[in-house]
Amino acid sequence: MIRAFHGFLGSPRDFEFLKGDGVVLHDLYQDLPATAGEDMLIGYSMGGRVAMELAKKNGFKKLILINAHPGLS
Repeated sequence: MIRAFHGFLGSPRDFEFLKGDGVVLHDLYQDLPATAGEDMLIGYSMGGRVAMELAKKNGFKKLILINAHPGLS
């Protein structure tokens, strides 16, 4: 399954071109997945930061990040 996360001020429709079998479009402010399995996360901008955090906390191993930065320490 592919899970896609939009950027700040975006919407799940930003990744509608991926829509089909095995693709879930997530709203950043709702329904975040808690289990990894074989899922792949795609995140753009702030959605990329969400994807990185989910990967770190829940063991997702497949990420595609677009214009994402982990933040400053």
